[in-house]
Amino acid sequence: MEPIILSLLHDRVAMARLATAARTVATIEGCVCAEGVRRSAAARLEVAAVILDVDVPDRRSTIPMIADLRARHPMLPDILYARVRRETVRRLLEAAKAGATDFVLRDHDDDPLSFRAVLRSAVAALPGR
Repeated sequence: MEPIILSLLHDRVAMARLATAARTVATIEGCVCAEGVRRSAAARLEVAAVILDVDVPDRRSTIPMIADLRARHPMLPDILYARVRRETVRRLLEAAKAGATDFVLRDHDDDPLSFRAVLRSAVAALPGR
């Protein structure tokens, strides 16, 4: 079975960059809400990672979801996708404390090769790989 990367990204550019990077690595399953991510992570053994925006469209933080995923699925990598701005730096640090395992910074390391390396690392950690 091909590995699955769950994504909760709400920006078209971010989704396009993820799709390009994942093309030879995993299948992307887009989720529309935090509960969808939780359900999919619990139901599927082939989930290799979860990629989350730092903030969801209504400006809520994804930090509680990272902590919840870490508690329920301690081996599942949580990758945060963020644009580095003054207001997101604090949330990136909070995400690291909550258990985020990697970060992809928009317009810095979300080019296909760098982004693909992050995804491959997550897939390689999947049991049975």
